[in-house]
Amino acid sequence: KKYLKSENRSEEKVVISYLFPGSLINQSEIISPGGIISKINGIKINNLKDCNKALLKPIYSNKKYFITIDTDDDKYVVLKLEDIFKEELYLSSSYNYEISSIYKQLIKKVSGKNKSKKNSIKNSSKKKSNKRNNIKNSSKKTKKISNK
Repeated sequence: KKYLKSENRSEEKVVISYLFPGSLINQSEIISPGGIISKINGIKINNLKDCNKALLKPIYSNKKYFITIDTDDDKYVVLKLEDIFKEELYLSSSYNYEISSIYKQLIKKVSGKNKSKKNSIKNSSKKKSNKRNNIKNSSKKTKKISNK
């Protein structure tokens, strides 16, 4: 309602124009068409370019990724990225639209992070295992030296 007045229309804003019936965001009944998105993932947004950048920085918590959305009327939604991915495939098929490049970039980015996290966990486990083996080997050498 604030933006119906001409003096409040000088700034760029991201306005929710439509929500697919049955979608997660629509079912939440928190955000509705006409609402203005002020932040995504805690990052202030003013236009679609800002929106796209913020979407590519999902929140990582408890080994899962999330997208958070704040509106200018203090509404807040948290969506699990895994659920968004599944729903996007279903909606794009049901409503016959092409998956966006942002979706493709996000899924690639998250998949890459998961692989690198798994690799870093494996590598740290290998390093710990190697350290344990080195400690065992060095203690055996010490015993051998002390027995002479």
